[in-house]
Amino acid sequence: MKIVHIEKYFNPLFSSQVNELMEHGGQDHEIILITSDDMSPFYMEYDKRIDEEYMEKHNVSIIRLKKVMSISNRIIMPGVMKTIRGLKPDVVFFHGVADFFDLSILFSKVDFLCVRDCHMSWVASRNKFREVYYKVMRYLVSPIINASPKYHKIYSLGVEEREYLEHIGITTSKIEDLLHGFDSSKYFFSSEHRKSIRESINISDERILVSYIGKIDNAKQPHKVVDIILKLKELKNVELLFVGNVHEQYSKIFYDKIDEGRRFGINIIHQDAVTSNDLFKYYSASDIGVWPKETTLSSIHAQACGLTVVMEAEKSNIDRVIESQYLFKIDDLDDAARKLSEIIESRIYLDRNRLIENEMLLSLEYNNRIQKLYESWENEIGSAKIV
Repeated sequence: MKIVHIEKYFNPLFSSQVNELMEHGGQDHEIILITSDDMSPFYMEYDKRIDEEYMEKHNVSIIRLKKVMSISNRIIMPGVMKTIRGLKPDVVFFHGVADFFDLSILFSKVDFLCVRDCHMSWVASRNKFREVYYKVMRYLVSPIINASPKYHKIYSLGVEEREYLEHIGITTSKIEDLLHGFDSSKYFFSSEHRKSIRESINISDERILVSYIGKIDNAKQPHKVVDIILKLKELKNVELLFVGNVHEQYSKIFYDKIDEGRRFGINIIHQDAVTSNDLFKYYSASDIGVWPKETTLSSIHAQACGLTVVMEAEKSNIDRVIESQYLFKIDDLDDAARKLSEIIESRIYLDRNRLIENEMLLSLEYNNRIQKLYESWENEIGSAKIV
């Protein structure tokens, strides 16, 4: 099959679901990504060499088009449908839903299997005009999508994503689950790398390393991890590691909080973002992972490496975190500190195999699931094409 993915923003160094889909199948299918030339959501400049290395490693192609406009994270990228027609694909996977690509689909001839997905959760939907948007979708756009044979399926990536699709009026017959997961060849516990990373940052194995690994910006509010640790009764055996690039507008809040934590005696280390291929090393080196706000696919990757996870009790987190007893009440840092203290005192974080061998977590492994997805597309290509 020739499979084309359409994604607004793409970072070869990340480990999003688009990356995982791109990286599985390049040896058996022709995989092409059409994306924008904008890397600002990743707080980095575009580097052609990174694309080239990724394409060579995974036997895929990346086509970057000019982004000319964006409205609330929805972009206009001229030439998408013309580029698709030139490629003559069997399957086109438009990532995201309810954006300008819908206009491209509805007003163009579609002679390929067209699928979309939704990775929008309630916690991430904070646009002040969202209620107006919901009504426009529910009463104007979604009825067209539901009636159009051009949309074969819209995949929901979790419980909240399915709820979101239903809320904006997408009929359940169009929705199919394609849950977030992980690649076991990339995410696993390594005692060797646990030792080497800890040695590189001068943390002995007896110390408890609490980590935040991900975007360092106002949406994720990682500075709150410092606040949580400061609420612990005992600090002397706890170290804190941040791994990620700092958004410029958030830098003062973040670094001021780091300074505060250090004044109270917390050893805090900050490193820039690492590639997705190196994340398992940092998950292995850490004992407890804390994400104080919103939700993240990283929680699944971390648990695959045996890392105990502390997050807010959002629906998406309940859906993804194996041990929901360590999810804290939303915006309640005192409760977060209690959960963290419980983990430390019980020393349960030392038993990594309870997560690594968990059947629910193992069911999220990507290899078999993506293979079945591709098989379903192969079976449906002929019947779904529109003249």
